[in-house]
Amino acid sequence: LPNGWEKHYTAADRPYFVDHTNQRTTWVDPRTATAMFKNLPEGWEVRLTPKGERYFVNHNSRTTTWWDPRLPMV
Repeated sequence: LPNGWEKHYTAADRPYFVDHTNQRTTWVDPRTATAMFKNLPEGWEVRLTPKGERYFVNHNSRTTTWWDPRLPMV
């Protein structure tokens, strides 16, 4: 894990990750999350719901979507 991170488990044995540097927790392994947050169009960011579901914020249009803006529209 990156410096400042620890892996813990819930009482139900579900793993979660503690970021001591930013004082937050996440269900997403920071070793795999890096790619999720890269190469977004300008003005976009990725956020996670409290359940760990990924969604995208377009600050340009002030909208959110479940659709990944890096993927072609079908």
